Amino acid sequence: SSQMASALCKQELTCSVCQEIYRDPHQLVCGHSFCHSCVQALIQQVPAGDRLACPVCRKRFPEPPSLRRNEPLASAANAFRNSQAAGGTSAVPCDWCQKKSAVRSCLKCELSLCSLHLKPHLEKPAFRDHPLVGPVRNFEQRKCPDHGEMLRMYCSTEKMPMCSLCAVSGTHLGHDVKSFEEAETEFKATLLLFLEHANNKLQGNEAALREEKRQQEMIEKMDRVATDLKKKMKKFRSNLSEYSDQEASNAKAKLQKNSAEIRKDKHRVQDIKNNIETLLQEQDTFQLIQVRQEGGHSLSPMGFLKHETQSPVVVSLDKNKVYKKIEQSYAELQTLATKFFSELKRECYREQLTLDKSTAHPYLQITENGLTAIKTEDEQPYPAHPERFDFWPQVLTNECLASGIHYWEVETQGHWVIGLTYRPARIKGKDDGFLGQNRISWSLMQNDKGELSAWHASKKTALPRALNHSRVAVTLDYSAGTLSFHEVGGSLSHLHTFTTTFTRPVCLGFAVYYKKPPSFITLVKV
Repeated sequence: SSQMASALCKQELTCSVCQEIYRDPHQLVCGHSFCHSCVQALIQQVPAGDRLACPVCRKRFPEPPSLRRNEPLASAANAFRNSQAAGGTSAVPCDWCQKKSAVRSCLKCELSLCSLHLKPHLEKPAFRDHPLVGPVRNFEQRKCPDHGEMLRMYCSTEKMPMCSLCAVSGTHLGHDVKSFEEAETEFKATLLLFLEHANNKLQGNEAALREEKRQQEMIEKMDRVATDLKKKMKKFRSNLSEYSDQEASNAKAKLQKNSAEIRKDKHRVQDIKNNIETLLQEQDTFQLIQVRQEGGHSLSPMGFLKHETQSPVVVSLDKNKVYKKIEQSYAELQTLATKFFSELKRECYREQLTLDKSTAHPYLQITENGLTAIKTEDEQPYPAHPERFDFWPQVLTNECLASGIHYWEVETQGHWVIGLTYRPARIKGKDDGFLGQNRISWSLMQNDKGELSAWHASKKTALPRALNHSRVAVTLDYSAGTLSFHEVGGSLSHLHTFTTTFTRPVCLGFAVYYKKPPSFITLVKV
């Protein structure tokens, strides 16, 4: 049955070590074949001083054993694997037994053979030059219509297959003629070039999509920050209006109350004035004295004192209170604007850097993602490299820059240095290999006491403050020649700025000291 034939075919093409269909089969001197990876695994398992033994016949071989790729068996295994992947065994029957499905066809014998009857072609030297291909149903389709020979040549001039007679006596005389094997090699080489181009284009597209996604996220963040700023400005205007309206309302109420008192007092004063003028016209001395003696009269000494008016109180706005409130609101607005521009700088100029392990000092451990450098007690097994730091525990970034504005953030702990240097940098030795100790580098340092200082050309500038947060921002404006350091908290707080003229490509560099407590730097992932 076809199922039995398939089982027999699979058995003949199964590696006795891994019990899978052969992959890259290699033959030992004894004639038995195994997957190349299986043979290598067996070699690795041989005890020291012992020799490899064939898993089938147990024949022992010298070290190392001679291996030869079994091309016919590899082709047969691939053909069987492809037929299985297509949904079943090959539909081409074996020309020898007619019971089993063919796994290979011999172009010289013009026979399609199952795995059992293919064995002579795989094992006997007489069949070594017989070309084997996948199962062929109709050999006539592979023959030259002019000469009746099998098509085994390829005309590159006319881009078509042909037989050997066509090359010497037919219409292809003088053309660029190749064997099928040569044509296959050239075609596959061309396909590999196309594949490489496609992969490069795919990588470019993926990079472009990642950049577009980053730009979209940046736009969304900017919109959120801008919306927040607009809300704060609206609140600021509302507060201004509220403060002025409130103070004006208070002053107005006081003015209304004061005006009523003043008008009332005015009427009393006017009455007193009229009485005084009337008395001044009085001719009867007795009446004048009597008025003065009457204590309840408004013109008597007691009466006048009782109704004596006071100078009106002048009501005005509390300008100092209004000013203080406006000043406070403006300060809040300034803080928000500073935060807005900090976010703007972060999103517009932020870039991803990675640490160059080939420059790392042997006592710096670089994480697998290339973002963190940690000071360690154990020497790392780094290979020798001309750019590796050999004295100071420092490392550079892979990326170099020669234009534009750039922004990075670095998470820090312990005793560290963040610097910028020309590349190639001064790597070797103690004297001037330290970041900031020469004329080609600039750096910010935090020592083990938490004190900050800026360095260039061995000149130290002590900074008057310590960090309240562990994150430091670095901004490079290459064209303007500025390198700035800020503390990253709720907003950016300026630490120090170097001003120079950059003449060569630069890259970031870091130093990490002291392993207890552990010091490290981490490039914040964008």
